[in-house]
Amino acid sequence: MTYACRTGFQPAALWQIVNELNRSFSDGAAKETARPSDWAPAVDILETPGAFTLEVDLPGLKREDFELEVIANTLTIKGERKSEPAPESGQYRQSERRYGAFERTFRFAEKIDAAKVEAKFENGVLRVLLPKPEQVQPRKVEVSVN
Repeated sequence: MTYACRTGFQPAALWQIVNELNRSFSDGAAKETARPSDWAPAVDILETPGAFTLEVDLPGLKREDFELEVIANTLTIKGERKSEPAPESGQYRQSERRYGAFERTFRFAEKIDAAKVEAKFENGVLRVLLPKPEQVQPRKVEVSVN
């Protein structure tokens, strides 16, 4: 179904604004800072007592098309999805897939054990495990008396 109005406003643009506002005011475990780009991959963040897990949709990308960086409690994913030229035998009548560079940065409220971060890329989905550091257990100290 297609919607149109005289001003040229598209309902999809409204949803993008609503999503950005929701991200800005959410109290989630991770806060995202984003740069403007043509597209941004969808991300799910799961928190368990011991770790955060991100699942990032990167359809059509190869491993060399993106990179990850962890600094302190911040994870940055950046890369580029390159457009495919139309075959010589035809031309696109409709093109909805987005292309271009992207960068997404997530700041976590809790610390991340950067040395134990794991990432797997399979079937266009990147799964990143960000373990929380082990909690230091309190220790009773015996006090000796002379």
